[in-house]
Amino acid sequence: MDGQIDPLALLAFAEVASAGSFAAAARASGRSRQAIHRQVGALEGQLGVRLFERSTRRLRLTDIGQRLLVHADRARRELAAATEEMRSARDRPGGTLRVTAPELLGEEFVSLVIAAFLERYPDVRVEALFTTESVDLIARRFDLGVRAGPLADSSLIARPLGHAALVCCAAREYLEAAPPLRAPADLAAHATLSYGRDTPSVEVAWSLGQETVRHEPRLSSTSARAVCDAAARGLGVARLPYLACAQRIEAGALVEVLTPWRDAAPVHAVYASRSATNPTLYAFLEVLQDAAERSNWLSP
Repeated sequence: MDGQIDPLALLAFAEVASAGSFAAAARASGRSRQAIHRQVGALEGQLGVRLFERSTRRLRLTDIGQRLLVHADRARRELAAATEEMRSARDRPGGTLRVTAPELLGEEFVSLVIAAFLERYPDVRVEALFTTESVDLIARRFDLGVRAGPLADSSLIARPLGHAALVCCAAREYLEAAPPLRAPADLAAHATLSYGRDTPSVEVAWSLGQETVRHEPRLSSTSARAVCDAAARGLGVARLPYLACAQRIEAGALVEVLTPWRDAAPVHAVYASRSATNPTLYAFLEVLQDAAERSNWLSP
């Protein structure tokens, strides 16, 4: 015998032995009878033995064929186990997931989702970028982004997570000493504190319901924490995502004002179509969606 047994020929032999005939093996495997016959014939030629006793009515294993079948069956079981293990590995979350989000959402919400996700899936690594910039997912090879506000037209797939409430708030001490604040137009008599992605040098426009209020804030910052801290110190009226000021409102350090004009910004998870079959991405989306549904700062 020259060289090792051809594994494909060995599997073809096992299929014939299991099915009872070349024709039945061909039907079971979806291959042609001639192809299976050639492989088994080549195996017999390589081994220099006959594996089957053939007649017009039946096919029977020879003694050496019976011995070879023990090894062939073992090879089939190992191949089936390897196939199942690889299929499971393909369908199980693993590898590295790259996520990006706005700084506030990332630090106050997405970071908690990531921690829960890593606890659930120990074979996964996460790389997270939280920034005020709008990140190009495809160019920078991120698997998923969380976006707040209207989405620009793009080729990205978007999954709605809900709406993030935007509220106006101020310290109770400030409100007690300042002019009445019953409607958006009253903001003209108040100091304002502005949070946003951009920090304009002079004028800021707040859309409150059907009204747009233009004003020159005492503080403009890309840091929600900085604006929230200034409001708690009584420096003016702030407009913030509820996520940024919820704890201080609940503790009484800040009071929500202009409640009828409360607004909300849509929040989405976005990802490229190339990631649509990524089991790790879909597992993260499930954790993210569940956390969003249980968040008190999001409304459906």
